[in-house]
Amino acid sequence: MLHEVHVWELVRDEYCYIKTWRLVDANPAALKSWGLALPEIVGKITDEIFPNSNATELFLPVIKKIFAEDTAHTWDNCFPDTNQFLHMVSIPFGEYFTSIVDQCRNWPPLAHQGERYLFLFKPTLGYGFEGL
Repeated sequence: MLHEVHVWELVRDEYCYIKTWRLVDANPAALKSWGLALPEIVGKITDEIFPNSNATELFLPVIKKIFAEDTAHTWDNCFPDTNQFLHMVSIPFGEYFTSIVDQCRNWPPLAHQGERYLFLFKPTLGYGFEGL
């Protein structure tokens, strides 16, 4: 199986703080996982692509970290829109970054129990499971 790979461009506010990010490209493995076609989503920000997950809020700490340290970062997190637990590496370059999903697997509790499990895990969403 191919790794999921996506390239994003930062969107900054008037004070140059990272506000969100816009999709530049994604490989077929990512598009298949997302159930979307590239022409439908290229140029859209993450919350437009994944409207039910608050993706910007969820992943912003990682994106800020890779740009503050100007280095790649490996991290884990669950992603509600795709019902997946992701093991990823994100790599900054200029005003862009790429994320490569090294491993992902469906998270049955989310798939089968929905909001009940999101409620239980919501405090950890966005902070990943680093160090566990």
